Amino acid sequence: MKINRLLYLAAVMLLLFSACKKEGEIVTYPDFGKLSVSGSAPIGSKPLLIQIDGKLQDSMLVGITGTVSKNMIIQTGERKLTILDHDNKLLIDTTLSFTVGKTNTLPIFLYTGTSLLFDDLNSKPATPGNVLFRFVNNSASLPDLMNIEVVLIYTQAGARKIVSMDKKLNGITRNKFSGYLELVPPTSLTPTGATGATYIIIGTNAATGEVVMNVDPVPASTNNSYGTLRYTLTASSTTYVANAVVSLGIGDPATSSTKIRASKAIFARIAN
Repeated sequence: MKINRLLYLAAVMLLLFSACKKEGEIVTYPDFGKLSVSGSAPIGSKPLLIQIDGKLQDSMLVGITGTVSKNMIIQTGERKLTILDHDNKLLIDTTLSFTVGKTNTLPIFLYTGTSLLFDDLNSKPATPGNVLFRFVNNSASLPDLMNIEVVLIYTQAGARKIVSMDKKLNGITRNKFSGYLELVPPTSLTPTGATGATYIIIGTNAATGEVVMNVDPVPASTNNSYGTLRYTLTASSTTYVANAVVSLGIGDPATSSTKIRASKAIFARIAN
């Protein structure tokens, strides 16, 4: 009886196969291309979801350092790619053409917790040798809406000097980058003999005017936290590289024992 059942199942499968394929027709299999997605996100963020043609295909976990990456195999042809947050809120959708042997690589992104942000590949300083900076609030402990001012700080004859340059940006949020500030080389603004020239971020709560990032606690009750415009474009860390275009995230302090906020370069490139 067991043998008879096996023969019956084999016969049924043969009939089904014959009904689907005409005699002499070659059996074909779908071709596949590749998709590569990478970026960064706040540590502890929930996974992001990837849909292809409206169907959930995979998720992207946020690593312990805030990195996000996913490599996938996608059937060839025009495909609609959608990335959503864990609550199915749309973050981005686009149409990509997948071909055999080709990898479609999305631009590196920053997930802020509410939005996906991408680099700006077109802007450049108006004056060669200067630097462009823009900002996004990447810290849950800062106000939702901030105003910032960039000041110059240096040391001369053992005393620290702070110089206002009227470089301000209002309305810094968590869901998009600000406009750009163009800054000259800091050493070009300092007198002979000055050392340690760098730029510092002073931040205020846009709603109340309270200083939430500052160089000195003035008055004494003010939160003494500040952010340096520090970023890395080469093998050595530096605070200024001519013709750089830098997107900075103002993040949390490195440890609970300090209030210094060293801004993180989300995107950085040298303008052509």
